[in-house]
Amino acid sequence: MLPGYVNQETPCGLSNFKPSKLDLQRIRGISRSFRYRPINDKSAKIHSIFIMGSMGTLGQSRGSDLDIWLCYEPSLKAADIHKLHEKCSLIVEWARTKKLDICFFPMNNQEFMKGENAPLSEESSGSTQHCLLLDEFYRSALHLGGRLPLWWFVPSNYEHVYTDYCRILLEKRFIRSDQVIDFGPLNDTPVDEFITAAIWQMYKAIQSPYKSILKLVLLEVYADQFPSPNFLAHQYKQRIEEAPEDIDNSDSYLLLISRIEQYLTSQNLTKRLETVRRSFYLKVGKSLSKLDDRKQSSWQELLLKKQADQWGWRKEHLINLDNKNLWGAKDVIHERQRLVNDLMNSYRVLSEFVRQHDSHVSPLHTEVTILGRKLYAAFERKTGKIEWINPDISPDISENILNFQSHIDESDTRHWRLFCQRELTPIDLKSPLKSSRSLIELAVWAYCNRIYSSKTSAIMSESPARKTTSISKAGNSVAPSTVYALSELFVALESWQPLPLPKLNQDNYRTKPYAQALMLIVNVEPTKTSANVAVGASSTSLISAIDLVTLNSWNEVLVSSSHPSNQSCGGFPQLLTEMLAFITVNAQAPRPKVCVYCHQGFRSQSLTHRLEEVITQAMDCFHGNPEQHHSRFILCYEGRYHLWQYQTHVLHHSFDCKAELYEHLAKPQQRLSPLIFDHLTLQDTPLTAMAALSNTKAIQVGYRLLPTEETQPPMAEIFCFDERGSLFVDQLPFHDENSLLRPLHQFIRSAINRLCLTEHHQEFFGVYPVEFYRLTKSSTAWSALRIEITTDLRNLNFFNIQAIASNDSTQESDYSFYCDDQAFHSLDYGVKTYRRVASYILARRRQAERYPCYITDLDLSAHRSDGQSLSLQVSSYLKVKARLENKLNQALQSI
Repeated sequence: MLPGYVNQETPCGLSNFKPSKLDLQRIRGISRSFRYRPINDKSAKIHSIFIMGSMGTLGQSRGSDLDIWLCYEPSLKAADIHKLHEKCSLIVEWARTKKLDICFFPMNNQEFMKGENAPLSEESSGSTQHCLLLDEFYRSALHLGGRLPLWWFVPSNYEHVYTDYCRILLEKRFIRSDQVIDFGPLNDTPVDEFITAAIWQMYKAIQSPYKSILKLVLLEVYADQFPSPNFLAHQYKQRIEEAPEDIDNSDSYLLLISRIEQYLTSQNLTKRLETVRRSFYLKVGKSLSKLDDRKQSSWQELLLKKQADQWGWRKEHLINLDNKNLWGAKDVIHERQRLVNDLMNSYRVLSEFVRQHDSHVSPLHTEVTILGRKLYAAFERKTGKIEWINPDISPDISENILNFQSHIDESDTRHWRLFCQRELTPIDLKSPLKSSRSLIELAVWAYCNRIYSSKTSAIMSESPARKTTSISKAGNSVAPSTVYALSELFVALESWQPLPLPKLNQDNYRTKPYAQALMLIVNVEPTKTSANVAVGASSTSLISAIDLVTLNSWNEVLVSSSHPSNQSCGGFPQLLTEMLAFITVNAQAPRPKVCVYCHQGFRSQSLTHRLEEVITQAMDCFHGNPEQHHSRFILCYEGRYHLWQYQTHVLHHSFDCKAELYEHLAKPQQRLSPLIFDHLTLQDTPLTAMAALSNTKAIQVGYRLLPTEETQPPMAEIFCFDERGSLFVDQLPFHDENSLLRPLHQFIRSAINRLCLTEHHQEFFGVYPVEFYRLTKSSTAWSALRIEITTDLRNLNFFNIQAIASNDSTQESDYSFYCDDQAFHSLDYGVKTYRRVASYILARRRQAERYPCYITDLDLSAHRSDGQSLSLQVSSYLKVKARLENKLNQALQSI
């Protein structure tokens, strides 16, 4: 009948607890029919319940969450602990309906003493801060029920012999063991904890900067007293022993600020002292500027006023702090910079302290790595990364007007500045909210930080100081229609990724960041010129400006821009490379959501569709299917050919012409790397028909007849994809299909047999299938028709020609030849070897015909593929074969 019920087997019962009449009365407010049934204390599975943190202190506010330690019987089995966690989750959900933010920490106190408990989570620093966490617990814990902390029974002057003192208390039965719970003594803090605690607080500062600054400076205090810091928990206990009736004197938040003030004053750090006092005041969250107008004040307000009076704060200063909720974007930016500076100061001090004590943080490597990644994602600056400027500083920093002003400098480069007013004076121009070379980066920054809202009017304008010059250089000023483009852009951004961003769990930081959502923004930024034909094989493009916005798995938002003033930087291919680099090839990771936004204009819909099409094709190559991770995607853009391939990372190559592309495709590959063409690329070539064949892991050979004049002999063009997808292209005289392909088939089979003797091909045992295709062109496209070709050379008047590489060289003069059983060694004939072989071939022919000869076998065991370290492939044999045949046939014609 009560919130959180799982089943009858779930551990329950609280040691030494009997509900009061008030407890039962409140429980019946939840369930009227509830009847209390006492549980035998010996069967109680929950030893203690505590609440820790700011509850009951000066720091407690309406927004304070409830951190509850739930200490269970150490002998509980894993299944029972799982049920207890489930019960806690259900109570948390119920509490949210009451607008309470509760976080449970189920705990085994025996494991905690060994430092084995508390895994890393969004609310817990895990096992990285055992001593520091225990210090905070002892000075702030409120006992809700169950056994009392054994630490409470040890006088402060016996802390140094904590273990012995506790043993005497229990052995002599001054207290019973079933009445207390032990979390251990406050020992000296290991060096590693200082840096891990610093990283954790820096991470927590993302959402609670004021509280984190206080805790970071306290870490500095403890580090300054290393190796035996005087913990606040010790001071807390001493004050209770000296004056238990003086509650204010033992307030844990007042103890905190008092200790920090002593440290900063002794270091003469007056600016940091002021920031700490501001942080303390804003963390407490009580408004003192209107205190005199109230008839009655709370004890927290009176206690805080006493502190403010001691600091000598004037009413104007209090009014400014109390109106924090009304701060605008400029105020928040300055405040954030002040906070980040102080956070980084503390972090640097603690990092230097750890380095001085030669700590490597090795036992906590995994958790420290995760915390470090969170810190990196939150604070690290890098090109195009959006900074989050409002970490719980002001609830609303939206502006009524955002003026994105364009400025073109003397080098004819466009810059952008963001202001929050329509009319600008020369003084205003010196202090923009933010500046960038990219309009889109400013717009995304304003959107992510909620400076833009539905009530905001977003406009673009030219700088008054440069307007005349800008028009003369650019040929036109910003078109009136672009004023409305920004409102459409912000609607598109909201549709692409609504705010706030989803909260992340720890697993996101266990791997490198990868893209979760991608958005291409096209032609929003005004440019000097704009071409007007579509993306594809054409020489120009509809794209005049393009930006890529990425949200990754660490909740980082990044903007990459192709500036209109510098299209040579790569444009769309460059951004496609970045996009593919952000996408993980892990099939387990979800495929990122992709959106294309194109400013309304000439053929914007067709351009949007075309870009979505290209992106989808490219992503299909590399995401999900492990078989395709090493595919090569080819796109023709603005008259150039672009190729993308994933190895350890995404590689991008570009080529000026088809011949350069073919040369690259012929290079050796580490593994099977199929070709995937954009469907508008190289439509007029038979290569696309070959690449579109099903990937059967076969060696695929296709040929087509080249158009020739009547006076010229017919020629055929050969295309071959070998066992790793490397391309071989050659042109050969054509007599008929059998005489063209049978010798080639026999040669490929011979090469396969030799390759399968090497370690890189042994797994195939010589069973590489070889497929042959006849390539023909219809009115619309090329097609490939499968044909059967044997290796039988009978009735073709061919005889075997074998070539053997004499040494590790690529020189054609270093090959020896065997024509049937007749040997021609390069050592014997040198440069005349080819002529002697040609003469022998002519002598064997009936009419001394000079038709081409073909090499049927090749040994490259002493030869590396083009001098590279990659293993040989069938294409390696074919390239050498073509070179040698060219030499032989030249000699044949010259005799």
